[in-house]
Amino acid sequence: MRSDSMLDSIDLFTGIGGLALALRSISRPLLYCDIDPACRQVLEGRMRRGQLHRAPVGEDVVHLKPEAQAQLVTAGFPCQDVSCCLRTSTGLGG
Repeated sequence: MRSDSMLDSIDLFTGIGGLALALRSISRPLLYCDIDPACRQVLEGRMRRGQLHRAPVGEDVVHLKPEAQAQLVTAGFPCQDVSCCLRTSTGLGG
C-alpha cells in the first residue's frame, strides 16, 4: 500500500473510466484494462489531462499479468446491451 493511504487498485473493463473517476479520491489504479481501442484512447486523454491517475492500460483481461498486488479490484458492467437508450434493449443476451 502507498504511504498516502490511497487504495491500490486494478480497474478491469474500464470503459472510459467512469468508475475510476468516481473512486479517484480513494483509489489509485495500478492498471486499467479495456479491449475497446476507442475507450483506451479516452483513458489516455483523461490521464494526460490529469482527470485520472496515470497507470498502464492493458488491452485484454485474458492476457493480464499484474506484477503488483492490489487491495481493490473494480470492474465495469457491460452497459451497451442493457442501456435503455438502445433501441432494441435486448439485455445481456443482446
